[in-house]
Amino acid sequence: MAESPDTKITPTSDMQDLDSSDPGPFVIDILVNCINSRPQDEGWAVYRGDQLQSNEGSVNERVALLVDAFLERLSPARREIDEMGADEARELGTRAAEDAIASARWSRLVGDRIDTSEAAELLGVTRQALSKRQASGSLLGLPGRGTTWYPTWQLDIEKKEIRPEVRHIIGAFRDSLGEGADPFLIASWASTAQHEDLDGLSPAEWLAQGNGPEDLRQAAQRTAQRLAQ
Repeated sequence: MAESPDTKITPTSDMQDLDSSDPGPFVIDILVNCINSRPQDEGWAVYRGDQLQSNEGSVNERVALLVDAFLERLSPARREIDEMGADEARELGTRAAEDAIASARWSRLVGDRIDTSEAAELLGVTRQALSKRQASGSLLGLPGRGTTWYPTWQLDIEKKEIRPEVRHIIGAFRDSLGEGADPFLIASWASTAQHEDLDGLSPAEWLAQGNGPEDLRQAAQRTAQRLAQ
């Protein structure tokens, strides 16, 4: 599939889930209801950026934005929420909060990524071709909810191609950990500074700077071998 002239690839690194384990948007609405129902003396002000007096204003602002988004989603489900018991609402709300935190952590570890449709359009190939490249170990894909996520460090966006070094990275982990080497493990390694290798750069940074593939391959081998022990 050829790319249209107006196509823009926008890497995603926000709080989109990478797996299908979360209870869904409705549960997040439940979480909002739990937060919104607390009296102010129980800490509601903690969730409102305009009421916080702290040196970490940017963090507080993000928390407030998160809760405001929850509140926005809450409105259509008021009737269902009103029919729930307090214990059930609290349990589901707690689970939704844990899922939101886990999603944010994965986003930070994995870094920028694009979905199946964007990757196929960027590379000018079919979805089936992407799947075959994953199976062969020349492309890293992370299973997601209704799509597969492809970390952008492995793609040369300007040339619209997969970096050849990716095969060596995946191969190093598969050689030590088997064909089923966890793709999330590889993705998080690629976004982590290698203090003993690569001059302290992350593999993603190393690739972006156009450095040689041999050091990268050796760094992947050393990490995979340590994990296999």
